[in-house]
Amino acid sequence: MNKKLKAAISITLASLFLSFPAFKAEACGPVFPSAVIINWTHPDMPLKLFAQGNIGVVQPSWARSYMCVAYRYLNDAPLNEKEQASIIRLWHKRLGEVDFFAEGTYTDPLDKYLKVRAKVMGLTDKEYYQVYSPASSYGVEQKIVGSSYETARKTLEERIQKFGIKSPQVKEWINGQDHVFGIGFDKEKSIPPELGADADSLIKADRAYQIAAANFYLKKYGEAAKIFEQIEKDKNSPWSKWAPYLIARCKVNSACNGDNYASFADAKSFVQGLLNSETNKDKRQDYVDFLGRLEATEASPADMLDKLTPAISKEHSESYGHDVGDVTVLMDKIYFDGNSEDDKSKTAYDFSKHDLLDWIDTFQKPFDYYYYSSVEEKKKQHEKYAASAKKAISKWRKTKSNPWLVAAVSSNSLSNPSNKDLLDAALNLPTSNPAYLTANFYAVDALIAQKKTAEAKKRIQSILAIKELPPTTRNMYKAQLMAVASSSSEYLQASCFNFPTESDNNLYLPQGWIKIEKQNNFNIASSGWDGMVADDLNRNLPLSKLIELSKDASLPIDFRKKLTACAWVKAQTLNSPDSAKQVSNNFQTYFPALASLIKACDQAANATTRQFLLAKLMNKAFGATPYLQGGVPRMGSSMLEFNWYHNNYWLPIPLKVEAKKQGDEEGGWEWPQVVAPGNETIDTMMRSYYKPGVSRLLSAQEKSAAAKELQTMFANHPSRLLGDAVISYSQSNPKDPDAPELLHLVVKLPKWSGSSPIGSEYSKKAYKILHSNFKGSKWAKKATCWY
Repeated sequence: MNKKLKAAISITLASLFLSFPAFKAEACGPVFPSAVIINWTHPDMPLKLFAQGNIGVVQPSWARSYMCVAYRYLNDAPLNEKEQASIIRLWHKRLGEVDFFAEGTYTDPLDKYLKVRAKVMGLTDKEYYQVYSPASSYGVEQKIVGSSYETARKTLEERIQKFGIKSPQVKEWINGQDHVFGIGFDKEKSIPPELGADADSLIKADRAYQIAAANFYLKKYGEAAKIFEQIEKDKNSPWSKWAPYLIARCKVNSACNGDNYASFADAKSFVQGLLNSETNKDKRQDYVDFLGRLEATEASPADMLDKLTPAISKEHSESYGHDVGDVTVLMDKIYFDGNSEDDKSKTAYDFSKHDLLDWIDTFQKPFDYYYYSSVEEKKKQHEKYAASAKKAISKWRKTKSNPWLVAAVSSNSLSNPSNKDLLDAALNLPTSNPAYLTANFYAVDALIAQKKTAEAKKRIQSILAIKELPPTTRNMYKAQLMAVASSSSEYLQASCFNFPTESDNNLYLPQGWIKIEKQNNFNIASSGWDGMVADDLNRNLPLSKLIELSKDASLPIDFRKKLTACAWVKAQTLNSPDSAKQVSNNFQTYFPALASLIKACDQAANATTRQFLLAKLMNKAFGATPYLQGGVPRMGSSMLEFNWYHNNYWLPIPLKVEAKKQGDEEGGWEWPQVVAPGNETIDTMMRSYYKPGVSRLLSAQEKSAAAKELQTMFANHPSRLLGDAVISYSQSNPKDPDAPELLHLVVKLPKWSGSSPIGSEYSKKAYKILHSNFKGSKWAKKATCWY
């Protein structure tokens, strides 16, 4: 294997180019968060709790680095403090590389730097973009990473603050940095010129660093190292403290890339010397990374796996995180190359040589689920990986180890009589066993399938009593409690989930995850319902039970706010003012901006006046709705916030559940309110717990009430409910200053909430009255058409 290919294997922790610690990006556009009920790509944050051993229900879909840690704890081989710090560093480095996704939208660090540069240079937008493209291309070619642009931006801002934005010192600094970043210069001639003796000492120090950096990017490692050595001696230089680290990078890159400047022995000796004398934990990890890269470049992938796997399977050292990173990268490479069915000429690695690799490979294979696979493709995948399930149970029966117990229970039906020994083993685990939560989740599922409801419920309740459960684990068990609940109150309490993450990206990282990682308790982003559960409650839960649930003091305040707002609006839609008054005080407390209108509605003399006042309230409470909404409603907009994507107010839900036709999912783009578990087996299990619904726990009278309410809600379309009242009131009270604005509201309802024939009918009526009776008002001018 050539050296470049070997070197690529070891790119796991730090970028291998001239850079400083990773930056935090900022959002710069609209983001639409979705609720994550089950964190399936990574454990619940902060990750340090997982590193300390709170592993919860182990998800086979987690990235392999998390699986390595789970394996250690399942084998009663906890990580020591150095290992914990090392593995957390790996996770943060890897997540940091995609931090711009975590903030919702991509923020280009080069773009941020060039915007500061543009202010100094007085560039127009056109001139700025003409600079951006070649600089971006050059950066890709020279492998300049984002943290280098971020360091440049911060340094430029500091120089502006010291010398002034129009100062010659700042312009000279930019001139030098333009050479480094390939802005306006040929890439083969991008070494900045040296400055004269009369130049400012700080700018001269910066220039020395810029010259060294330019040499580094041009792969002139020897030249760069010589300058960094001189910089190290200059203790007045702000870059002096970084020089040993940067010299080490020069030597490592030289050795790994086949340059003549430094040999492997020279690079290893130099880095080891820095490591021996370094006390800073982060810098020590940087040097550990360098040594790991040097070793990986010299060895073959198979040799590296054979060496590193036994080491990370038991108590290791501060290089644990780096070594786990290398092992997982090697596994990925083998999956994509060595085990490729399309290229049998490539040599596959035998994962069964090491229990850790064998376990990860076996545990994860049955759950390689692809959302966009066809039914036939999924069938083939299931057939292809059926052998893994058989292997898992065979390995457990042979070893009786916790890792293989977890693999076996998650991939084999425990309700199958032939697997009774596996079910018994899961049910008999002590609570102190690290596999207890994972094994019991599947064991409880088997008890539910076997109609052993009381036994399942008792076990679920004892687990939910554990204080430090990860939110994902708690949600999974609460879903099971829904399936065995013996009363509607118990069911409804269980249906309320705490979301460990609200994510606006496909990596399911929460916004501000870096701050979350500094917490000492599990993160709770928000509270709510799964979409399937919310749909069921909207159809089958009577108003009386909704009001009862809204007053349940055992529920978090976030739940009660949503429930109270929903109950009040539903009562008004059902023309039941007495029911609305039961929650009015709480509604006013939770939403004080609406308090006066809520009171006015309660005191209205008749239905027309009350509904006119309801229209006034709706003109402020854009997200008010008589329906519970799953996940993150309205793309994250609050109830009092207008949503520009037309997710305001509501439309009546159909009287009958309409079956989806094939291809409906592809019919249009819609940001999901709830993220699916990402694992077909667990997704199917969760849906099975929701499917019986709340109706089975309601009395005949409650079911009848819910059915009648659904009919009334459908008849009381918001455009009709509000439109009749607004039109009638505006004609009877033409001097009321609120009348034209509320007519405008009725006109726009089909646009702001959703189009419908009834909405269009009332939009046209309100439009004609507005332009006839209030044609001089600003609201008539705003209503240029009806919808």
